[in-house]
Amino acid sequence: VTCLPGVPLPEVAALMTRHRIHAVVVLADPSGSGEDDEEWGVISELDLVAGACMADSELPAGRVAGTPPVVVGREESIDRAAFLMADHQMTHLIVMEEGRPAGIVSALDIASVLAPEAAPAPQPRPDMKALSERNDDAAAFEELMRRYQSRLITVLEHLVGNRDTAEDLAQETFLRVYRSR
Repeated sequence: VTCLPGVPLPEVAALMTRHRIHAVVVLADPSGSGEDDEEWGVISELDLVAGACMADSELPAGRVAGTPPVVVGREESIDRAAFLMADHQMTHLIVMEEGRPAGIVSALDIASVLAPEAAPAPQPRPDMKALSERNDDAAAFEELMRRYQSRLITVLEHLVGNRDTAEDLAQETFLRVYRSR
């Protein structure tokens, strides 16, 4: 699944949701009208979350996507892909074929190859929708914060490189979630 650099983040989020994927390849602008015509990259779900924390709701994918992308050839081994992910601290690589993006390999793809057999499905936990539909909105929101706050701060700290800024961004994210209910 691909998009052009000018596609707004809400549309990228819709692509990810519709296709049930965690990353989208952002292609170079074929019209040559962009400032970075040769650049292309990947926008992951973490990039999307970081972009959502910014004030601009129409932020284009090209401004958030990681560039240059880390790539792996279609014929390369799983070991090579795992090494590249670990070396670059990334969870998605673009698979290249004949000089063009042909797909994406994720850390979960690698984990599924390494797993001896599929683990039993975990017991379902209430999802965000079920939590938000409870009569006690305050308790539901506290549960969401308890469940996701530390993970969100960790992701944001990795993206921005500063713990205090990450905590501020996480707080702003939770405030936006609370206000949008």
